[in-house]
Amino acid sequence: MTLVIESDTDLGGQIETRQSTSGVIACLDGHIVHWLAKTERMVFNGTTKAEYVGLTRSNALMLEFFGNKLGREYLLRCDNQAAEHLATQPNMSESGRAIDLRYHSIRQDCADGNMRVGGVKSTDNRSDICTKYLQPPLHEAHSAPLFE
Repeated sequence: MTLVIESDTDLGGQIETRQSTSGVIACLDGHIVHWLAKTERMVFNGTTKAEYVGLTRSNALMLEFFGNKLGREYLLRCDNQAAEHLATQPNMSESGRAIDLRYHSIRQDCADGNMRVGGVKSTDNRSDICTKYLQPPLHEAHSAPLFE
């Protein structure tokens, strides 16, 4: 069994409050088994921070939903290379220092080999449907697996 979790976060998508929305879709052997869309309580000043918090939320969702009993490595995917880099590199960069400590637990899970972080093209990221309005062809492509 292969578990893949995709995440996406819009930056300031809530017009009135400028809060971001994080979206997560969990797929087991290619079939969607869980999804989540959540408005973040904090306001981010950059896409890297917003996407990194969304990626960390995806990891927490995996542990909450499935537990750590799979005994297999799972894959987290996001469409932001900077967030991917923050999650996989053990050293602390300038942008990482400004992020609350609780969101760095993803680094330990990656270092322990429990999961891998990978990239996905924005057009292939199914969790986009949880965070923003999509053009009809992309909306249809992302929503089709929901009805299988």
